[in-house]
Amino acid sequence: MRSKILIVDDEPNLLRLLEYNFKDKFEIFLKNDGTEALNWLQEGNLPNLIITDVMMQKMDGYELLKNIRKNNRFKEIPIIFLSAKSPTVDPIKALIEAADDYIVKPFDIEELESSIKNLLRI
Repeated sequence: MRSKILIVDDEPNLLRLLEYNFKDKFEIFLKNDGTEALNWLQEGNLPNLIITDVMMQKMDGYELLKNIRKNNRFKEIPIIFLSAKSPTVDPIKALIEAADDYIVKPFDIEELESSIKNLLRI
């Protein structure tokens, strides 16, 4: 059975790029913002890993992370932040907030895949 990955980003081109690169290896689910993602999770969907942007409309990545970590059903799901923000400040905040990894945009797809495999232990 393939691992399920939820990808949350408000950039349609990035969603398509990630789906294209990973659809043969993982079962991919796409959401446009944190609110959509949290609603999807609360409907009973449990991915093996979440990749989320930090800056999004409605609910940003930090708020999504906080909601996931305080819910017993979701709190163990590994989370990778993708962000165009400064690599000197945000990674520290993200890791303090309990993200499992932080990758700065633009990123290398192989670096992201390596992080995914490490977190999924595959």
